[in-house]
Amino acid sequence: MTITAELGPDKARGPGHGLLRIGGLRAAAGQLTFSVMRNQGTEPYLGAQRAWQTTEVWHTPASIEQIGDAVVIAVGPDIVDPIASQPATVAYRLTVAVGTAKEDGKTLRISRPLLGSGAAAPDPSADSERLAREAAA
Repeated sequence: MTITAELGPDKARGPGHGLLRIGGLRAAAGQLTFSVMRNQGTEPYLGAQRAWQTTEVWHTPASIEQIGDAVVIAVGPDIVDPIASQPATVAYRLTVAVGTAKEDGKTLRISRPLLGSGAAAPDPSADSERLAREAAA
């Protein structure tokens, strides 16, 4: 199979969220897993808990949407934050497995601006609640 891969912002959900679009792929929900590798650093694989590590980790999407010949996966801060925090010069490789078929090493194009969850504006109600607790203490 020949695929293309792009990670872009999910404007509806805001900073820390993205849409991973894999073109040329048809997959049933629950059958697809993917791994992400960067081309820099001694810990090239994106692992759990937003950490880069030395061994490959397979991520299983919570939901998969088929749009034409593309699969669209909504990803959250565990995927977006570690990528958004890297310099724009870092390149990524996406490996996709559908059942027993594996598509190795496709370049993952990043659509910028891809904002990490830290780019979200602070919740003003959280500050007012904190101030009320401090005043009561």
